[in-house]
Amino acid sequence: MKKQNIILLTLLWCLASCNEDPKVPIEDIFITFNTENNETDFTADGSTVVTLIAELPMNSDKQFRSVIFEADRGSFVENGEDEITKKAEVNVQDQVIAEVDFLLPTTPGDLNIYAQIELEDKRGRFVETLALNLTSSEPYSIKLTANSFSVENNYGNEIEISGVVANSAGNKVSEGVLVELEDTDASNVKLSGEFRDESLKTGSSSQISAKYTPGKITADQYIYVKAYVMHESGSRTSIKDSVRIYVKPN
Repeated sequence: MKKQNIILLTLLWCLASCNEDPKVPIEDIFITFNTENNETDFTADGSTVVTLIAELPMNSDKQFRSVIFEADRGSFVENGEDEITKKAEVNVQDQVIAEVDFLLPTTPGDLNIYAQIELEDKRGRFVETLALNLTSSEPYSIKLTANSFSVENNYGNEIEISGVVANSAGNKVSEGVLVELEDTDASNVKLSGEFRDESLKTGSSSQISAKYTPGKITADQYIYVKAYVMHESGSRTSIKDSVRIYVKPN
């Protein structure tokens, strides 16, 4: 289930005169950011959705109520891009609101989100930045699968192995988690099958993959392809999974 966190972006407009019900001059726009409970720390799990809200004063000029949201990375749910423009509308609480959902990425570190009023020929002039701190989404499990649970010996054919690495909440892990594959027989004796087209470091999808053939081994036996999540130091963690494959004669 996607976790939602509300980020409130309050656009404060400095009024240039003391007239009754004045219009806000474009040049005096100033943007400040606040978060619910002042929270700015999140997990880079590629699954958390943050709701961004831009609030404008009721007396703001209606022709200047479009808000441009932009982020260093990650994407807005509505269009899958790192930038979106939303028109502010009056809600039931008589607030002028532009609201958009933002999907956090799988890369940890500082994430900058920007908001500005859409102004012709003045893009980038009135921008405020909110820095979020994304901590690493750590691996907790790996699920290994194969597109077939039988394969021919003597390089007769090959199968596709794929795996998904997840954190403790079942969401994606941060990019760069390394996985090691090996093959063994039913007695846990290491074999010398061939893995190729390996993609064993997680990216934004939190997946790994490889193609496998057992090579020149005896047919009519079960073997195991095993996956181990690795420490950054290069040693194996306790996080692992395996698939059982039947070897057929070629």
